[in-house]
Amino acid sequence: MKKLFLLFTTLSIGIFLFGCSDNNQVENKNEDPNINENSIEEIDIEAVNEKSASAKRPPDLSLVGVGDPNTSVSSKINSYCWNESNCTLTPKKPQDLLIDTRDYPVAPGQKLSFIVSATAYQALIFPDSLKVTQIHKDTETEIEVTNKVITVPTEKGIYYYHVNAKWEGEIKGEAYYAFFLRVK
Repeated sequence: MKKLFLLFTTLSIGIFLFGCSDNNQVENKNEDPNINENSIEEIDIEAVNEKSASAKRPPDLSLVGVGDPNTSVSSKINSYCWNESNCTLTPKKPQDLLIDTRDYPVAPGQKLSFIVSATAYQALIFPDSLKVTQIHKDTETEIEVTNKVITVPTEKGIYYYHVNAKWEGEIKGEAYYAFFLRVK
């Protein structure tokens, strides 16, 4: 009786596992044979430029750590003129503008890359030029920007930055941004 029960159970499990399968392979068929699921949609540069030209203000400018995406530094827009050829701006000192803003801790000598981001009211075009001034202990120093990257000082302390961004192509404009870092 035990042998018969064991045989019946084994056959039932076998039929259940293998007997219900129809062994048909499911094919992944695209409705449109011209669509490649591995392709990346191309960005319409003209549409981006057109939207940026109608933007009300310049994009937000931030920094991210090169090789360290966890490091992100936001800037605060100081003053700007947009879609104008002749700008005359008098920005506030970063120390005055950033009084209620948190500092961003960074490693000594860390490299930070500028990025732009935008909303419906902002452009998404990177500036044609960036002039970066570092302020530390009341001393102002122009910082070199190479391929949109700056290098943080190696000396510990608080460093304020003033960034002058200019757009001189189809879009004409100028903006001043400010941020500050704490080198740990």
